[in-house]
Amino acid sequence: MDSEVQSKFYNFLKLFLKKYYKLTKINLVIGTAIHYRQDVDWGNVSKTIGVPYIVLHKENLYASERHIENIKKKLKQRQRFQASHVIVHNEVVKKTWVGCKFIDHKDISVCGKLVKSVEQVTSENSFFDLVFFSFGPGVSISNEHTNMFPERRHPGFHNLCRITHLEVINFAIKNPQKRVIIKPKWGGRWIDYINNLARKENIKLKEITNLVIDEKFNSFSVIENSSVIISFNSTTVLEAAIKNKYVIIPYFEEAKKDLKGYVQFKTYFDLFEIAESSKDLRKKINLGFKNPKKHNSLLKKRIKLYELLVSSMKGNSTEKYIEIFKQQIRENTLK
Repeated sequence: MDSEVQSKFYNFLKLFLKKYYKLTKINLVIGTAIHYRQDVDWGNVSKTIGVPYIVLHKENLYASERHIENIKKKLKQRQRFQASHVIVHNEVVKKTWVGCKFIDHKDISVCGKLVKSVEQVTSENSFFDLVFFSFGPGVSISNEHTNMFPERRHPGFHNLCRITHLEVINFAIKNPQKRVIIKPKWGGRWIDYINNLARKENIKLKEITNLVIDEKFNSFSVIENSSVIISFNSTTVLEAAIKNKYVIIPYFEEAKKDLKGYVQFKTYFDLFEIAESSKDLRKKINLGFKNPKKHNSLLKKRIKLYELLVSSMKGNSTEKYIEIFKQQIRENTLK
């Protein structure tokens, strides 16, 4: 958007939002990520006319060298933070942003992660022996081609992703007595990706009655009601770890080669089971069923890591968020 068009757009937003906020009695505007371009103009104009704009940033896992480097690079290229305030989940994020001079210390708060409480699911059909939190080839890669499913010609964990999915699917085929779930982060293209992987191997997923592929399951409930968990470059690695689960991280193909800098938690691999090949992944899965409580002695270290990279577990996050909301609302100057 060129400067002239943006100026006209801002003037329109100022006139519209003043009337709209007064009519609807809106005292606070909330965004969910600093990089959502569609929110920036609306939020900045809101602040200009006197209605605070606060961002509850949702992407807070800074757990690999390259990811942090790319975040710093992008922040230095961006316009400085223009909103009223931002809430992040942990000190690692705050330190990164302040260190890049993207935001002033006073405009950012660490309040932990808001987690919706879920009812414990206890029915027999809710338990899964093996849980695979599906990942796409582009997971955690920050560049101009970033998306979860980049084309083959672009960097990605293409082989790691394909092999891991197929190992889980074949495990389900060979072990019909075991209930297995592949949980994508969302549906649509993600489900299509998994279906295409299977189709190329002449595997008919619908005929595998003990295999569930569904994005709708609640991650926390799935973790609670499971035995062995496979995850890669995801918060679910740590969410499962603090529940004393047997957690396997696939670490082969691109993860050990060109893209090793994008692999998360490498400094803390001793807290998990690391599968260094497809054969090793099969071995680790079977070992997990034989000794699911192998990592009991590591729980304190796992909790410490979770609190460092994800969020405090003190349980007072909601109160902190509400207090900041109230403070921002008190600063509303729209008349």
